[in-house]
Amino acid sequence: MRYEDSAMRILLVHNPKAGSEEHQSEDLIKALKRAGHKAIYQSSKERGMTKALEKRIHLVLVAGGDGTVSKVACRLVALKSKVPLSVLPLGTANNFARTLGFCLSQKELIERLSDGKCGRFDVGVACGPWGKRYFFEGAGAGLFADYLKAPKKNGEKEKAKSKAEEMRRH
Repeated sequence: MRYEDSAMRILLVHNPKAGSEEHQSEDLIKALKRAGHKAIYQSSKERGMTKALEKRIHLVLVAGGDGTVSKVACRLVALKSKVPLSVLPLGTANNFARTLGFCLSQKELIERLSDGKCGRFDVGVACGPWGKRYFFEGAGAGLFADYLKAPKKNGEKEKAKSKAEEMRRH
């Protein structure tokens, strides 16, 4: 992804609450500017993401975890956007980023954005009583889905009770 003036217009969609380590929006924006890019900031926790994704940008950089990546990717698909998406893994598991090979440090990932290669990945669609929902990483059904629906009121006790009940039911 080379550009004539080498400055990409990057929409940084940041989840300030992702993961357990600290990552400030100002630091991420500065790092993008140091790497020669023009950064547009959008918090994943605030309104305006769809409008931000419709701007003239070269790349969407998601700084967050799997949930944030999924949220942004779903919006891009719904908008029928052709803008590439990249990930700055800041979440807890970062399954999506690991699967795609985003294993470098934040600094290295940002420095290499201009040299990135675009690829395609499949998008799944689940349809049900909830409507239509896109998914990228995985989908579950049966016992797994029932377990995830279990009440969380009393923490792990409630989950363990629900898990045992669901195991007997299935």
